[in-house]
Amino acid sequence: MYIYKKKAFTMAEVLITLGIIGVVAALTMPALIAKYREQALRTQFKKAYSAFSQALQKTALIDYDGGDAGCQYYDDYTWQVSNCAEFYQKFTQNMKVIKTCKGNVNECIPEYSYELIGNTCSGYSPANVQNATVYVLQDGMIMIPYGGGYSDPRFLVDTNGKKGPNKPGWDLFDFEFIYSNGSYRLDGRAGSNTVTYCFAASNDMLFETFDDIYK
Repeated sequence: MYIYKKKAFTMAEVLITLGIIGVVAALTMPALIAKYREQALRTQFKKAYSAFSQALQKTALIDYDGGDAGCQYYDDYTWQVSNCAEFYQKFTQNMKVIKTCKGNVNECIPEYSYELIGNTCSGYSPANVQNATVYVLQDGMIMIPYGGGYSDPRFLVDTNGKKGPNKPGWDLFDFEFIYSNGSYRLDGRAGSNTVTYCFAASNDMLFETFDDIYK
């Protein structure tokens, strides 16, 4: 009588296979996680840029009838700041702000640690940020006007709020109001492609320009 013997993996073979799978996973998972995180941060930037751009267009077109709001940089990098206080007030009204902090900013912002490029952007110094009027949007994004107030057409945006990494070029970016040929746009440093102009290269940034984001 013929007896059929079903072949099976031995315990040693199973352990070897699991070991190989574990090694492959250990080698590939960090790269996959890093890639996923990069894509998530890129998506958050695009969402933030779209939301702030829409608020800017609404402010310019409705509140100022498409005209000069008196708070902007120009393409030649001259600027106008005479009406920034009123402009910021209208601009923030056109965003979904759920919380405003002034004098108690730690309730609204995480702890940031970064280096600026000398005195060029001193308005983003830790002292000025601590004295700023900070706005938190409905989706958690944070807006910090330059210089602690409304004296400059520039502000920081934290695209994912208090969530990490809270680093320049990762989830913290520098935007400006640009007025060119009779219309407004939200941009990085006037005349350039950067959205991290004020931050020193030593901050080890993931994204430094619009090209890095929209490639």
